[in-house]
Amino acid sequence: MALKLRDLCRKAKKSTFNVSIEGEAGRGVQEVGFCLKKYILSSAVSESVETIILWSDSCDGQNGNIKMVLLLKSILEDSVHLKSIRLRFLVSGHSFLPNDSDFGDVECAIKRQNKVFCP
Repeated sequence: MALKLRDLCRKAKKSTFNVSIEGEAGRGVQEVGFCLKKYILSSAVSESVETIILWSDSCDGQNGNIKMVLLLKSILEDSVHLKSIRLRFLVSGHSFLPNDSDFGDVECAIKRQNKVFCP
């Protein structure tokens, strides 16, 4: 899921990743939703932002179900400045998102490092 907020981060030339330990956390809607809610309601999102557009790869376990819609409703209720959140889905077979290049940047940076530290 990619946030349109990514454009705001691009101005500062940074991306935000949520990292979890594979053996301790899953990748279901609760985990993804928690990270999403924490990020949106944090000070990382400017109060001038009124609309957020979320792009989904249609993964049912993470973001293609009623739990995610209810979570987004909860975020709208908890936020004073947000007026709308749009959840958009990629067309099947067209799964490239603009933030995919961020993952490539991280992989290239890791190749230049001797050590990778765990959280």
